[in-house]
Amino acid sequence: MTTPQTKKAHQIKINSNSPFFVSICKDKTSLHSYIHLATVQTDGIKVLAAYGKNKLPRGVKPQSSDCEIIFSQTPAVILDEPIMHRDENPRRTQVSYKAFENSYQAYLLYIKKLIHLSEEQKKKGINPRYLSAYVPIVPDDKVVLGKDEVILERRFLTYAMLKDIQQALDSFDKPIPMDLQKQFNPGYCQLSQRDTCRTTAIDMAQDVAMLDNLGKGVSGLFFRRLPLSMTIVNGIIQPEHLFVLPPPPNAFKDMEPKNLLIAKRLYRRLDEIIQIQKKNPLTQQKFEAIKKLYKETTENYACDHSQLMKHIEKWHSDNQELLGSHRKAHWFRFQTASTKMFNEILAENKSTRPN
Repeated sequence: MTTPQTKKAHQIKINSNSPFFVSICKDKTSLHSYIHLATVQTDGIKVLAAYGKNKLPRGVKPQSSDCEIIFSQTPAVILDEPIMHRDENPRRTQVSYKAFENSYQAYLLYIKKLIHLSEEQKKKGINPRYLSAYVPIVPDDKVVLGKDEVILERRFLTYAMLKDIQQALDSFDKPIPMDLQKQFNPGYCQLSQRDTCRTTAIDMAQDVAMLDNLGKGVSGLFFRRLPLSMTIVNGIIQPEHLFVLPPPPNAFKDMEPKNLLIAKRLYRRLDEIIQIQKKNPLTQQKFEAIKKLYKETTENYACDHSQLMKHIEKWHSDNQELLGSHRKAHWFRFQTASTKMFNEILAENKSTRPN
């Protein structure tokens, strides 16, 4: 059998400055939840790694029944998810999801962390094979790479991969604060009412995205669907519209306190927008417009409150029609939640706006 290390088809070229994200997912045809890590490239949205908690593989230990899982607990293991299987027979998977932006650097850091879990599971004999992921490799001399382009190859996560991943991480100017020493949750090793595939997927997604919680629409109950929908065909994501929440306000250090409060309100509104009317073009337009303003707030105006308010005032003037458009038909006209929020922000900060 050809392994991911040797099969040329398991190589992809990406731009490392393109968007990366982690999603918590639930299969629409089952109760199973897991995470995937992916990147948005010009030729498609590609899954680079996908993991979930499962019962031990057959042959490793007697399989537990679903009744045993409900009324007690059973040993479990983190496995690659089937959506990673790129073969000649495309696998079509429909999932509900919620996605959170990260970066190529954060992706590499989490894969580095997972190598230790992969090795530990193999050592204990609870997983007959290592976990896998797309990782950077040194390409053939014939391969021509553009600026920021890298070749990734699907490989098993073993200690032998640490050197290559660390070499890629060393190319970044600034470290990011992912705690590589933090131990994996002991609940990863068992299935029970308290430690389900959903609770583990939540914990893993929070770890990758460096979040304290995943916000609205993500229940710890494994049978609850997630707020958004996508289709994955042969490792390529095909959403009707991909909604990815930006890094949360607490990811940005040294923000001016008033600007931080505004950023928190914008982020909360983004999370609220995607809970209803997801297929409505107005939902997509409002989300992307406010997301752009949020990024400008956290990246361009983090320390300058008066200039931020000047920018928000102009942005609000330019986008009043969009903000005031209702996504549902109503008998009576009233302010939309987005319009109300921006009016409040402008009123509360009136004294700090430049003349």
